[in-house]
Amino acid sequence: MSRNNILTSPLSRCVAEVTAMLESYPRVTVCVDRDGDLIVGGANSERMTTYVARHPKDKIADYNRRAHAFEVLQDLAERAGEMASYGIDRVMTRQI
Repeated sequence: MSRNNILTSPLSRCVAEVTAMLESYPRVTVCVDRDGDLIVGGANSERMTTYVARHPKDKIADYNRRAHAFEVLQDLAERAGEMASYGIDRVMTRQI
């Protein structure tokens, strides 16, 4: 399975990936790497906590099961807009 990319994949597919993970985990962490690849996993999983510790600026948000798909869509669209408008280097160097 290929990884969804917020710049080249439909955002609806990215949102669907996040909501599907919410069916498996009570809380998920959503990150986007330098290439725009979407990385989603359980918020308390070792893989995601390690990834966020190594790449804190890639993290977009944590979502729980009450999160609405529109909230996820808005956050992903905002990051995609930043990456497309300002370039990846400026987005990754901004203060959190």
